Amino acid sequence: MLIGRQEEAFDNPEWIYELKMDGFRCLVYMDNTGVDFRNKRNMQMTSRFPASFVAFDCIYADDRKLLWEPLMQRKDVLQRLVTENDRIAVSRYIERQGIALYQAAEQRELEGIVAKRKDSAYLMGKRSRDWIKCKRMADEDFIVAGYIRKGKHTYSLILAKYRNGLLVYKGHVTSGVTSEAVSALTATGQNPFQLLPTGNQDAVWVMPDHVCTVAVSYTHLTLPTKLEV
Repeated sequence: MLIGRQEEAFDNPEWIYELKMDGFRCLVYMDNTGVDFRNKRNMQMTSRFPASFVAFDCIYADDRKLLWEPLMQRKDVLQRLVTENDRIAVSRYIERQGIALYQAAEQRELEGIVAKRKDSAYLMGKRSRDWIKCKRMADEDFIVAGYIRKGKHTYSLILAKYRNGLLVYKGHVTSGVTSEAVSALTATGQNPFQLLPTGNQDAVWVMPDHVCTVAVSYTHLTLPTKLEV
């Protein structure tokens, strides 16, 4: 199941709130014969998993599928099944006070929180609006080094920063990029990077004389708010 949207933190008695964690996210299959970790692409991850594991849902137990049971019932089953120790824990949650939990996460420079509707089912492989992320954001400026055309009116900017006089690749941003903004860039045909990851073979390289202000989350780049000389 995937998070369906991002919003500002909110309070609602029909929702619970958990800390948003970074790292591997897996389905874990357990029985008397052993344990099997699988990522969302169904790749076997058991040998790569670190010592720490936090369980936040239970979708199968006692020979019974729990996918369509309300979240709070699944939480009760999870708490009953998992014995916590120094390596395994159950994700804590609070009710009603989503804003307070977000503020606590923000003060500790954590990624943010996830809000979940109490009566929600577990929709395997689906992006559901019953899960909402509230992530810590901050504005940051990046140099525009190029762009990639994704569709007729869709562009992805290639972002960079200077380090010791050299441009260093910092990723892409697509949301909020307009045709008008791209038309203000001057193509050079020259790749400005010494090191560049794959996936940029269709890039149009431009003069590095424009700055893009981006709302930066704890781990991702999103919505650019302006493009200026």
